[in-house]
This record gives sequence, structure tokens and C-alpha cells, in this order.
Amino acid sequence: MTSRRGSNASGPFGIGPRLNRFGNDQKTSALNIAESRYDIGAEIVGPVTPRPVRYKKSAAIQKQLLDAAEYLFARWGYAAVSIRDVTSLVQMRVANVSYYFGSKQNLYFEVLQRRAEPLSRMRLERLRAARAQKVDGNRKLRALVAAYADPPLELSQSGEIGWKNFFSLIGQVTFTGFAAREIAEFFNEPARELIAALQDLYPSAPPAKIQAAAMLLIGPYIMVISEPGRIETFPERAFSSGDLALLGPLMKDFIVGGIREMLGSPGAGRTRASRKGRTGRTRR
Repeated sequence: MTSRRGSNASGPFGIGPRLNRFGNDQKTSALNIAESRYDIGAEIVGPVTPRPVRYKKSAAIQKQLLDAAEYLFARWGYAAVSIRDVTSLVQMRVANVSYYFGSKQNLYFEVLQRRAEPLSRMRLERLRAARAQKVDGNRKLRALVAAYADPPLELSQSGEIGWKNFFSLIGQVTFTGFAAREIAEFFNEPARELIAALQDLYPSAPPAKIQAAAMLLIGPYIMVISEPGRIETFPERAFSSGDLALLGPLMKDFIVGGIREMLGSPGAGRTRASRKGRTGRTRR
């Protein structure tokens, strides 16, 4: 007899049904290709709802579910992973997700939030410290790039595999635009701090160029921190995607060079202006 779930029912590991209805009836939640790509994802993930009351003694169970969900979402994406996939991986009941998180949507956002918040705090502390440094413009630019890029590099190399899964998921989200507006809230505060710091460093630069510089550094940063395996497709490769000790410093040099090419040497405009002022005063 043919199964009701059909031939595509198996999940990523054959441990449950693959989510092919985005959690709801397909007639009401199918993708609308006329929508902006930045709206795609929000309609699939749906709103976050109030989470159930929790007890400290259940923290270990919640961590197991979050770790399993992080692992699966990082490899297959939100839509391809079912609640059953998550609970089967840790040999728990499906009802545990509803009991501890309320919904798959809540589980997904908590997977992101639990690591995004400490990462954002690290970045903010370092960006503010870099802004306060009394150094020349070129050294300050390097300090700002390091303040933004070093925390994820350090966390990824900390030995906790969950950080690697998290950064793989962030790479997936960044380049697909999936639920971008909702997820961006986890990362916007450090990005605003970086933009403000760059504007201080380049006071005469147009805001569009400052914002573009901050956004364009995301590409090389994500290509390194998400360890996508692109270089592994080359048989003659000289390094691996996981060689962050090599790639981290090269990535920061690349970003600093790109910002300088776009905006110039930090403080150069102010130096020229001050020289003009001194020359004018002397002539008078």
C-alpha cells in the first residue's frame, strides 16, 4: 500500500518527513515569485510567538534540541527540516519542541539568538574600544576591521562545534536573503556602530559610500567564517576552508585594502584641509 506521505516524505537523514508545505497548507503559504526576494522567508518562517514557561531543570533538554536544530538548519535550511527531524536526531518526542519552544519558528529564532547575542556584545565592546583609541587613521581602520572580524574568528576556533554550525547557517541566510529582515535585527547594532565609526574616520565621505563599505566587507567575511568548501573543489588547492588561522589575517587585509581603495587613506582629507587653513592664515 502506498504511504499517505508520498515518496518525498523522508527528511535529510531519513529520520522524519521533509517539510514540503512550509508548516502550513500549501495553498495559503506557497512562495509568490512576484514578491521581493527580501520578503521570501518571512512568509515561510512566520511570526515568533510567546514561548512557554520554562524551568531550569529542563535547560539540558532545551540545549539538546537547540544543538540538533542548529546542526540540521545549517545543512538543509529552515524549510527542509521538520520538527520530527530535530527530535529524532536526539531521540526525543516531537511534543518536546512545542512544550519547550512553542513552535518551529520559535526554535529557529532561538537557534540564531543564543549565539548572535554574545557575538554582538563582543563586537560592540571591541568596536567602541577601537573608536576610543588615540592612534592615526590607518591604525584605527585596521582596529575597526579587527573589532568586527575577530570575534567570529575566535569563536569559530574555540573548539565548540556549535559555533561552526551557527556560522554555516549565517552564511546560508546571508546569501539567500531568507527571512533577512527578521534575522538582521540580531546583527544591526554592531553594523550601525561600525558605520558610525567609519563616518568618524571619513567625515567628508557620502553616507552611501560609508554604508557600502560596511556592507561589502560582509562578503569576504562570510566566505571565510562559514567555511563553504569552495576551495575544496580545486584539486591543486593550497589551503582548506577551515584554515582560519591563515584566512583570517588575509581576509582582514583584503577588507582594509578595499575600504582604502573606496574611501581613501583615513584622515587624508582632513590633513589637506588643515594644511590649506594654515597656508591661508600665513598668507594673510
